[in-house]
Amino acid sequence: LSQAVTELRNEEFHDLYAEEEREGQVESTSVVDDCQLDSNLPMYFSEEYVPTSSERMLLYRELDGLERDEDVESFRNRLIDRFGPLPKEAEDLLLVVPLRRLGKHFGMERIVLKSSHARFFFGPDADNPFYNGRIFGQIVEFAKANSHRSHFKMEKGKMSLLVDEIATIAEAVALLKRL
Repeated sequence: LSQAVTELRNEEFHDLYAEEEREGQVESTSVVDDCQLDSNLPMYFSEEYVPTSSERMLLYRELDGLERDEDVESFRNRLIDRFGPLPKEAEDLLLVVPLRRLGKHFGMERIVLKSSHARFFFGPDADNPFYNGRIFGQIVEFAKANSHRSHFKMEKGKMSLLVDEIATIAEAVALLKRL
């Protein structure tokens, strides 16, 4: 029954939920439990911004538990109230929350951002019905429309999409929001 409800929601009532899912207002039904981010981009709370290591650890833990955009905005405002304007590295760190949420929505178990490239690793095995669904269809359409800078790759039964010209966390978030 749960699978049938999920299928109906994803196929028949997508328009009702799409905007809310992108904004983190409703929980997405996804084929992956979580989306991890690997990157060599600077994303952190510096010692200059948050002086004590114990406080930085608490902030990292709190941020890791956030899922909704409203919660991230509240977290951002509390940081500004306490420590002042956020440096770029901290702003980029806050963008990890929507990036991971969007990645999870699109069936991505891992996102790698390095050297102006993004590689999106999809969670389901190659024979999963996810690849015949609407969500993956949106990804395929993007790849077709952007064939000059993107291509799919299959390794060990797992699909991934490599996209060039993604140099920042903000660009990766914007790309996934466009899907």
